[in-house]
Amino acid sequence: MYTFNDSALAGGLPGPDVLIDSSRVLSISSSTASWYSLEIGCGGHILTPGDYFLSVVQANPTNMGLGYSATKASPDTFLYLDFYDGVGFRDGYHSTVNPLVANITLMLRSNFGRVGQRNVLADSAMICFEGTGAIRTEKEFDSYTWSNNSLYDSIVVGSPGYYTVNVFDEIGCAYEDSIYVSQLPQMGLSSSSVNATCGNSDGSATALATGSYGPYTYEWSTGATTSGLTGIAGDIYSVTATDTVGCARSEQVTVLGANPTIAGSFTYPTCAGDADGSASVSVTSGIPSYSYRWAGGGSNDTESNLSAGSYSVTVTDSSNCSATITVTVMDPDTLALSTANSSNPTACGANNGVASVLPAGGVPPYSYTWSNGQNQSNSIDLTTGTYDVTVVDANNCVRTESVTLIDPNAPTVSSVGSTVTCSYDLGNVAVNISGGTSPYAISWDNGSNDSSQTNLPVGIYNVVVIDGDGCVKTATANVDGPDDLDIVFTQSNVGGQGKADITASIDGANQPYSTYQWRVDNGSTNADVVGETDTVYANAPNNNYWLVVTDAQACVDSATVQVNVPTGLLELSNNFDMNLFPNPNGGDFQIVLDVDGKLEILAYDVRGRVIYSETVTNYSAGSEHKLNFVEVPNGMYLISVQHKEGTSFSKVQLNR
Repeated sequence: MYTFNDSALAGGLPGPDVLIDSSRVLSISSSTASWYSLEIGCGGHILTPGDYFLSVVQANPTNMGLGYSATKASPDTFLYLDFYDGVGFRDGYHSTVNPLVANITLMLRSNFGRVGQRNVLADSAMICFEGTGAIRTEKEFDSYTWSNNSLYDSIVVGSPGYYTVNVFDEIGCAYEDSIYVSQLPQMGLSSSSVNATCGNSDGSATALATGSYGPYTYEWSTGATTSGLTGIAGDIYSVTATDTVGCARSEQVTVLGANPTIAGSFTYPTCAGDADGSASVSVTSGIPSYSYRWAGGGSNDTESNLSAGSYSVTVTDSSNCSATITVTVMDPDTLALSTANSSNPTACGANNGVASVLPAGGVPPYSYTWSNGQNQSNSIDLTTGTYDVTVVDANNCVRTESVTLIDPNAPTVSSVGSTVTCSYDLGNVAVNISGGTSPYAISWDNGSNDSSQTNLPVGIYNVVVIDGDGCVKTATANVDGPDDLDIVFTQSNVGGQGKADITASIDGANQPYSTYQWRVDNGSTNADVVGETDTVYANAPNNNYWLVVTDAQACVDSATVQVNVPTGLLELSNNFDMNLFPNPNGGDFQIVLDVDGKLEILAYDVRGRVIYSETVTNYSAGSEHKLNFVEVPNGMYLISVQHKEGTSFSKVQLNR
């Protein structure tokens, strides 16, 4: 315990005139040691020459309590007391000191004079501009409390000012001290450069440091320690200058003239053949900023929506130096399907066949969808037939495949057909059977049970063959030939005088067509119309006509047309049945015919003028076709419907 007088802690530290009243406990554990030392008082005080009074109390075991005055002849930090026999003491060095009694505790009390100052921190410190520094106490103490609340023996500071610490030493003495930290001004560092020519090492860079703490040392990113670099290529160089107090400043010096170093990369398209891949270029060295020019016209570092292939890009830096690279975009592994593990049913009509698909490539896992609804790689319990499967991988890449299962020992069936020259010619079909078990049952879709048929029109003929074991095979035979000749007529009246211009539109058969001949009905016979050998017959009088067409293969076909131009409303003969209703009405008529195919519908007013026309490309017999006379005025009209079989007429009354 230390007790100070009224001036004890003025300013936080003991002053030079502080008096210390100190009581300390000294425990003696052994009587074999010659001397025990005990520091009395705080502040590293020094005993000056003079008289001192010491009070000693033997606290354990309780035995004595003595006061003792000692004279100190010279400055020192120690007084010496000799204890002997456990019952007394004397000062100085006595050669006849008896051994101390072991395991006793003494309470010493002293009253000393002036106390010296103990320094905890240095007077001042410096830190670099925008730098930091550590402040540490001059010696170690038992505990620390800094002005920033840190409890360690040192703190790191980054700004100028006063910093204070309070400490306790090993004997419980408390001290407080402060230090002023100043911050140095920033040193100056300037740089210059001479550009290199593209791809060459003929540039230079120089750095110059200025300030109050020279001379300066330099360290470049190349390892050089001079203030300048020569014979260097275009690049960005770093230099650090350091002054004599250890403060440093760094700078980057740009020397233009380097060909940029570039690298390419790519991303795969989602699926082989897709166009959603990308090609990219990155710059590993060069002088920013960079421009990009792809062969396809792009100006960014990445080209998107690419399919597999090679793509060239040129990168130019701010030195106007450039480098070119080709980036190859590759397809991912193609999703391929194998059906080799499929197996046919074991007998005709059995349902134990297996359709199997094995994917390779792509990205697992795979999903499967069979045309029969199963969704595993193997579709089981199958009869003969064709089974389609769709496989999708993890990238949604899709592949399809078909597996055809056949009956074992089933007959082999093939078919043949003939080709005819003209659409009305007749041809032949036949089925060839081998293998299987006889007898064979043959069934054509036209009812025939023979292996061959003759005198068949152009068309498709299906055949089913069943052998003696019940195995079923099918085949298709074609009688090939040109389409039927299709002639559609349109008419335009010539002044309402019982004549019309007839135009024929022709399609089908073997094109091009070689000849055209118009023929006229003379009652019981018909004859060629002299000079009318084109698709247009002008000023044809009212009558029935045929147009005879010969195609490129000398096939001949014809169609009829009736010219019946009215001069008023009269009854005309019809070539086919026509029903037009309701009649009269306000303009919404329905027409029903008994013919199929292309129609030309015309409406004539009472003066023989065409006031409505319509072409129907594919009319079905018996269906209703709407005639909409919305913009036709009220009155009586003649409806003409032209078909390749002729023309039919009907009168209508329009009332609104």
